[in-house]
Amino acid sequence: MSRHGGLVRPTAGQVALFAGLELAGLAVVALVGFLWLRALVRSARRAPHPPPVYGWRVPIRPPGP
Repeated sequence: MSRHGGLVRPTAGQVALFAGLELAGLAVVALVGFLWLRALVRSARRAPHPPPVYGWRVPIRPPGP
């Protein structure tokens, strides 16, 4: 902002810096997502976990009075 409260136009260097930082941030987020997906695929290809012996155990009262 200028002294009079108006907005100031950015310089060409500032625009280039902003664009570069924006693209770098998107690249970092995409890389993290790709690595996470790769880890999930690798873990799914390993030996499968044995199925549970029983399902969810929900405590209930025995029937009757």
